[in-house]
Amino acid sequence: VSGFTSEDNFLAVLPMFHSFGWATSVLFPLYLGGSTTILDSFKPKEVLQVLVDEGVTIFCGVPSMFSLLLKSRRQVVFPKLRFAFSGGDSISGENLVEFEKKFNTPIVEGYGLSEASPIVCLNPIHGTRKIRSVGV
Repeated sequence: VSGFTSEDNFLAVLPMFHSFGWATSVLFPLYLGGSTTILDSFKPKEVLQVLVDEGVTIFCGVPSMFSLLLKSRRQVVFPKLRFAFSGGDSISGENLVEFEKKFNTPIVEGYGLSEASPIVCLNPIHGTRKIRSVGV
């Protein structure tokens, strides 16, 4: 899969009983030979610290997670975070732009459903994209 390697470290904070969490936090890193940092629940302060301390490169979340991370007053630099993927619902354009600006990390929006294991389509990871869309 283009752009991902065995050097990637995925943060697993989505529920693993749901296909989005299982596929993006367990199956995909396993396929790559990468690693997964597992948290048992989503606590914004803990997630921010783990993104820094564990060298996480890929974070997959839902819009409410991104919203809560934005409410943090901490100005954090994630030294290795390359991408954040948002799914499960539509993320607001304001939160997407604010997250990317505050944390210097692009958010890739996607659409999927459990029956499709779970990703159907994503905005391009590199190149032209249309915010609040999963197509160009």
